[in-house]
Amino acid sequence: ILLSGESPFQGKDDMETMSNVTAAELEFDDETFEEISDLAKDFLGKLLKKNMRSRLTADQALEHPWLQKSEEISAKTLSKEKIKKFLARQKWQKTGKALLALKRIAILTNKQENKVTSPELLHKDADHTSRPQDRK
Repeated sequence: ILLSGESPFQGKDDMETMSNVTAAELEFDDETFEEISDLAKDFLGKLLKKNMRSRLTADQALEHPWLQKSEEISAKTLSKEKIKKFLARQKWQKTGKALLALKRIAILTNKQENKVTSPELLHKDADHTSRPQDRK
């Protein structure tokens, strides 16, 4: 995210993103990562391996050619539009999660309200009436 403004695990929705993170399937989208050097992508790819034994150690990471480059590095600023899109997407995702939580709460509340708790209602006759005048 710090290099391009977007996550290499980004999916079309939360489920796909979570699946990508869980499987450690990253994709350096051409458009998003076009200005990121191949060495930087190689460095990230070697750090973000699912199998711990396949990842770079701290010492190996510090020795990676991308960190060892001695050439002049120009400071690049991230596209404000990409950052805005990322932050907007995060807000929408949080809003969606909040709505799902509210829906779950409403469902649970409704279930609790529909539970029979009155002793009078718990002892209904087989014809589902509780008072003699209600029975036919």
